[in-house]
Amino acid sequence: PRCGGDLLGLIEHVAFTEPQAAAATRGALLATAALHRAGVVHLDIKPQNLLYRSPPSASSHSRFVTPAGQPAELVLADFGCARELARSAAGGGGARGGWKALRDNGAGTLFFTPPEVIEEGVQATSADVWGCGCVLFSLLHRRPPFVHDGESEEMARLRILRAEPL
Repeated sequence: PRCGGDLLGLIEHVAFTEPQAAAATRGALLATAALHRAGVVHLDIKPQNLLYRSPPSASSHSRFVTPAGQPAELVLADFGCARELARSAAGGGGARGGWKALRDNGAGTLFFTPPEVIEEGVQATSADVWGCGCVLFSLLHRRPPFVHDGESEEMARLRILRAEPL
């Protein structure tokens, strides 16, 4: 298999159909779940960090069909923002998905950052799930959900906190 590029490169040219976007998002969620099981949170899930290669391997669970009709598989990349998690004690405060929430270290890309990171200053596995949802929106609409060209980052932060996509 060879790397065909990233999802951003695909959506710059054409929007995904709903079935294509669902299959690609499934691949992103499966990769994210495997990372979480290993005790790692990615913290920068976005189209640029989701690479695709073709043809997909026989054992791949992250298969999808590109808008050009090419069978491919998704691969999660760029672990520069990733952090190791620690298991939370049963009933421990700040637990999210069985892992201790981490203090925000500023890692990640604003337009794919969940409200709890902005508002509460915590990073957890839920940030990656939010990022996958933003990727799904981006595949269908060819842009991130909370950004408008030319506006300030503060306006994007407000929109994220209000959960008001454009």
